[in-house]
Amino acid sequence: MTLRCECGGGLKKALLSEYDFSVDAGLPATLREVPGLRCSRCGGETLTGAVIEAGLALLAVEVVKA
Repeated sequence: MTLRCECGGGLKKALLSEYDFSVDAGLPATLREVPGLRCSRCGGETLTGAVIEAGLALLAVEVVKA
């Protein structure tokens, strides 16, 4: 089963050098060198649920440390 982007292109695994995580996190945050998915047609990038959960857990640790 191929995952599809909203544009109809196929999503392929990719290492995302920088990903704006602000919408998912609810505060300004950027993830660097994170595994994700990139559309072969429009170039859009997204994360899997597991990566989002891990990112939120790491962000929570950093907020508590601050």
